[in-house]
Amino acid sequence: MQATLVTAIEIVHFQNIQTHAANAIQFNKLCKAPDFHVGQEVLVFTRQLSRPGRSRKLSRAWKGPYEIEAISHDQYSLRPSPTSNHCALNQVHAQRIKAYHRLEVPVLAIGDISL
Repeated sequence: MQATLVTAIEIVHFQNIQTHAANAIQFNKLCKAPDFHVGQEVLVFTRQLSRPGRSRKLSRAWKGPYEIEAISHDQYSLRPSPTSNHCALNQVHAQRIKAYHRLEVPVLAIGDISL
């Protein structure tokens, strides 16, 4: 009986490894390599689970901006941008990051306004 259980656990473990490898191959077919660089400003996907009194639908999905501090394969270390008050994030996967485009608002001088 004990030998049968050990054999069954080994078979299940082997099947899990094979399934994981097959899923990784399929995922990587559709995945493109990110083209971020150190110092670039990015947003991080942080969809949180709903909490009592908070609507998941109305919460912000993207948090930031952050600056990329270091790159390690598909993992990024992020520090908060000088204009934000967020805390640093150590390891963020590339799939959870998108580029941040700062909104440039033109400043008008008082002499430019005509009525």
